[in-house]
Amino acid sequence: MTTAVAGVHDAPPRLSWRVAGLLALIGVPTVLGLVVRHIATRSLVIALFHYSADRFVHGAVWTLVLSGLLPPNPNNVGPTTIVMTGVLVPYVLLRGPWRAVGRFLAGHVVATLAVAALVLPAAALGSGEAATVARTPDFGVSAGLAAVAGAMVIVLWRRQGPIAGGVLLAGVVGLFAVRFLTTASLGHHLAESEHVIAAAVGLVLERRSR
Repeated sequence: MTTAVAGVHDAPPRLSWRVAGLLALIGVPTVLGLVVRHIATRSLVIALFHYSADRFVHGAVWTLVLSGLLPPNPNNVGPTTIVMTGVLVPYVLLRGPWRAVGRFLAGHVVATLAVAALVLPAAALGSGEAATVARTPDFGVSAGLAAVAGAMVIVLWRRQGPIAGGVLLAGVVGLFAVRFLTTASLGHHLAESEHVIAAAVGLVLERRSR
C-alpha cells in the first residue's frame, strides 16, 4: 500500500519536471534567436553561431554545436521545423528533456559532420557548387529536431505497436523525400540528407536505450 501511494505522489512531480523541461527546450532557442538578432553587432553572432564546413576545418569548432541552438529567422521557418517541433512535445513528455537534448545534439552533430565529409573533398577536387556549400553558413534546429523525431518512432513502436511507429516513420521520411525531390539545389538536397541522417541517429540511439 505504501508503494502504491508513493507512486501516485511521484507521478505529478515527474510530469511537472518534464513540462518545465519542454518549455525550456522550446524557450531557450527562441529567446536566443530573438536576442542575437537584436544585438548591436552581427560579428559576434557570426563568430559564435554561424557554422560552415570551411570555418569548422579552419578552427571554429565551437560553431558545430552552437549552430544547432540558433533557430532560423521566423520568416523562414519551414514545414520541417514546424512538424518536428510538434513531434518534440510528446517525446519530452514521455521520455524526458535530457534524453531529448541528447538525441538532438547527437543528430545535429553527426548529420552536420556527414555533410562536411562530403562537400569538403568535393570542393578540394574542384567542384564550384560544393565549394559554395562549404562556405555557406549552416545553422538551425531542424536537424536536431529530426533526430528527436527518429527517436519518437521507436517510442511509438514500443508503446503503440509497429503500425503507429511505421506511420510516423513514413510521415517523417516522406516529408524529407518530398522536399528533396522538389528542389534542384545541392544545398537543399544536402539539408534534407542531413535531416534523414539525424533522424537515423535518433532512431538508433533510442533503439539502444530502454
